[in-house]
Amino acid sequence: LADPGIAFLFACLFILPPTFFMGGTFPALFKTLESMGSASAKSLSNLSILYTINTLGALAGIAAANYYFIPCLGMKNSLLFSALLNFGIFFLCWMGVRTPARVQDQTLSLSSPVPLKPLIAIGISGFLTMLYEISWSRTLFFSLGSSTYTFSLVIFSFILGLSLGAFWIKTKEKTERQKLKLLFCDLQLKAAFFAAIFIFISSRLPLFSGYLFDYFHGVFWKIHGVEILMLIVLISPAAFFIGAAFPLAILFTAGSQASPSEKKVGLAY
Repeated sequence: LADPGIAFLFACLFILPPTFFMGGTFPALFKTLESMGSASAKSLSNLSILYTINTLGALAGIAAANYYFIPCLGMKNSLLFSALLNFGIFFLCWMGVRTPARVQDQTLSLSSPVPLKPLIAIGISGFLTMLYEISWSRTLFFSLGSSTYTFSLVIFSFILGLSLGAFWIKTKEKTERQKLKLLFCDLQLKAAFFAAIFIFISSRLPLFSGYLFDYFHGVFWKIHGVEILMLIVLISPAAFFIGAAFPLAILFTAGSQASPSEKKVGLAY
């Protein structure tokens, strides 16, 4: 489509409905986990586990789509397979429902105001996440080429860092809330530091890419393997600290309560 506005409308028409429902799964699953145990002791752990599993699934999806489904099955069949998987998840969950989940008293958590600072932090974090991904992709196009492999590798490396960071933050579940707030600030500083390192190194990547091509005599899989390792080293550290900060920011939406409600989790997510 030549008109960007029309292209945007078509993209929203086809992409927004499924992603709308995908976005509702995270707070729903958080509520399910909270109802299974002690919410006050496990909220950070539950957020960490959910976000880790979510990002690990994204990693598997990137690898499968980039190296198998799209090259071997094509776009149409890959989308059909994805839809069938969603139907499979639906039937799996539907068959697992026997009795209504134990409902706790949520009057206070649903009606209490959501702290503004954590929401601002999450919004800025989401903005920076997309900004990093797009900027790093555009930067690396000059060194690695503007292929789907380059974009997929950037996203893969970034989400790998998010997943590792989300998993690591689980070790801090017994830390006092005030110390967690200081830790959140520290994570943001470290993410900025490693993002700045990328800027410094990226200007030297074109020369390195040329050296790789000559050294491996243009053999794709050898060059590609080194590129994967290189991008993980360059991108994953900054993403690690962003991924560790995300569960903390959602936890802080609880305010004075021990655990955020699924409504607050959904608002933050």
